[in-house]
Amino acid sequence: MTIQERSGGPAIGRIKDERVRFYLENFKMIEEWARVRTDANQELHDLFLGMAEVLTVEAESRGYDDVVVRVDEDTNPKKPRILIAKRDWFGSDDVTPAATAIEWHQPPIDKSGELYMYVGVRMGDRRRRDLRVAKYLSSLAPALRRTLGSEWEKEAEAFPVWRWIQPQGDSLDELFIVEEARRAAWTCWEATSHHIDEALGRA
Repeated sequence: MTIQERSGGPAIGRIKDERVRFYLENFKMIEEWARVRTDANQELHDLFLGMAEVLTVEAESRGYDDVVVRVDEDTNPKKPRILIAKRDWFGSDDVTPAATAIEWHQPPIDKSGELYMYVGVRMGDRRRRDLRVAKYLSSLAPALRRTLGSEWEKEAEAFPVWRWIQPQGDSLDELFIVEEARRAAWTCWEATSHHIDEALGRA
């Protein structure tokens, strides 16, 4: 006996949306794979944090004796970052008004399958920002973008100059992401660190 025959009412038809039908017919497998995203995000996060050690070694090999590389997961846990800065940029509160930063969202891959990572000059967070330094670096933003190239974006709230680090195509090559982020970070450093010195009055 069908639902219609039992109820005496109109027939209840199957869901017609093809995507939903595919999900319903394969939901156990799909949900099992969806749970893998949690593990993948933790692996990616740990891999990204590992860039700090590599960047430290690279700073030494480049002769940057006054440069430190720091991981900051505490200022905004949803946006962990690696900072490249000179030692004397840090104040008594152990915070620097500006630095070259590699920053990503945590978790790195969201539910729509997008990865959010970017590199640029990061000024302090809104409540701890040195407005004098921020104003000076903002005034240089157009010239810095011209120097760095078209892939560098217009000024954002905390970044006078920055660029996306994105996968190529539909797959995510984690080594490509890491290498691209490191390359962009040093490109940014070489183009902007002396301007941060100027902003801090320590050139």
